[in-house]
Formats: sequence, structure tokens, C-alpha cells
Amino acid sequence: MIFLLTLPSQKLLGANMAEVEIQNTPQDQKLLNLIRSKNLARFNVDRQNADKIMDRVGSWISLMESDRNPNAKNPKSTAAGAFQYTKGAIKTAVNRLKNTVGAKNLPDWAKKVQESGDARDLTFGQQQILFEADTFQKPGSDKFLTNIFSGNEDAVINLYKKLHHTEPDKSTLTRINELRPQLRLPQFEPQDTSDAVLKNKPTPPSEPVRAKPQITILAAEPVPRPQLASDIVEAAAVPAESGGISDLVSQVDSSLGFDRGSPRSTLAPSGLSEQEEARFDLLLQNLTGK
Repeated sequence: MIFLLTLPSQKLLGANMAEVEIQNTPQDQKLLNLIRSKNLARFNVDRQNADKIMDRVGSWISLMESDRNPNAKNPKSTAAGAFQYTKGAIKTAVNRLKNTVGAKNLPDWAKKVQESGDARDLTFGQQQILFEADTFQKPGSDKFLTNIFSGNEDAVINLYKKLHHTEPDKSTLTRINELRPQLRLPQFEPQDTSDAVLKNKPTPPSEPVRAKPQITILAAEPVPRPQLASDIVEAAAVPAESGGISDLVSQVDSSLGFDRGSPRSTLAPSGLSEQEEARFDLLLQNLTGK
């Protein structure tokens, strides 16, 4: 059972999470931003989204521990404050804060609370700073935080049970179920892990598709076959590309050992030589791609 001591000077809204507002001094807000900047760099998450999520996580866990009361005290242990840090745990949290921001950036209030071991010496905002510095640096926290930044509320529950309030008893588990509806993690579109620059680049224009040369043969009765492949080429008026049709004809002639300068045959189709037949078929295949 958790016993609470509420001071009227501290305004807390335990019943409605949406109205909770932490008012930090400019120095403390700068410190909180530094903690988040140094730790969020290893997560693929938008900074503004991450800020909202961390605010909600801290608000819910402090609700679980103390109804968000920075002056709460458990008479059965040294646990105190909104997050119910024990004397030993708060000293560890201050060390993790120092490791994150550096000794020169460690505020006086952190040094004092490390000596006293009592979180009630701090404002709610300062307790939130210690909570985040501690949570980000706890061994094993990254796997929970990665899922939390994806909007997974179960990950918040698991982080609480395994890393903050370890080995929860039956009454704590009951309280988790009662307060879970107030968790309500903000939901955002997942971050694209691909190269953002490439994502926004316009699609380059594709290379124009070159039309295959089309050869039309006018049929008559009986259907005559052209005398030579070169006759078709010259009659088709195909635009010259990549060296021109004449080069293609020469290549085919060369591959078959055909002498371009020899007299052309005037024989009927059935009278074409095997070399002329092959020359015709190969040239036609090169032109039509079939």
C-alpha cells in the first residue's frame, strides 16, 4: 500500500492525464532537452513525437506510483516522490544524469538530492528529469523504449514492471489494470527507415523506348520472296541508328561471308542460295527482334 502526503502548494491533477502540466524553470527545461537529445539520437523517432510520448510515459508512471504527488512518502521504505525513488535508487539516477549531461552540467539540486536521498526535495519537473535520465540509461531499457516510440502501450507496462517497479505484487497489478485506460500513448505515423532524400526525389524521366523497325512486304499472287535481305532494308526506309542500317547489313554480310559487291541474284525465291537465305533471315531477325 502506498501512503500519500499532499501539500496544497503543489497543483496536481491526478484524475485527468491530459491536464497535467509540468512547469520547469528555463534551466531545468534546457537540461531535460539535453537528456532527450543525447538519448533519442539512437532511436528512429521524430523529436516532437518523442517529447509527447516521454511526457505521457512519465505522467502515467508517476500516476501509478503516487497519483503524481511529488511529496508522496511510503512509511514502510525510503521510497518517496512522484516516482517513488528509494534512497539508493535516487543516487543511481543522479549518477546516470551526470553520465548523460556531464559533471559540469549537473545542477546543484541534483548534487543535493544525491546527498539527502529524498526525492521530495525536488520539484515535480526535477523528478521527471531524474526519471528520464535514469530510464534511458537503465540496462535493457532500449528494447522497451523502441516499442514505446512505436505507440505500444504494452511496452510501457512491461518497462514499469521490469525496470521501475520490479516484482509488482497483486495490488500493484490490479492498479495497473485500473489505470491503464489513462495511459493513452499518442499515436503517430511510423517513421520511414529509407533514405529520406531519396524518398523525396522526383522520379527521373525514363529513357524513351525506341520503336523497332517495322518492315512491310506487299503481297501479290503468287507471293514473291525478296531476292536479297538488303533489298528489303533499302526499300523499308528505316531511320539510321547506331551506325545506320548499312552497317547492320555489312555486319550480317561479314558474319556469313557474303560479298556485298557481288552481282545480285535475279532468280525466283526457290532459286536463292543457302548463303542468301541465311543472310535474309539473320538480317530480318536483327531488324524486327523476332
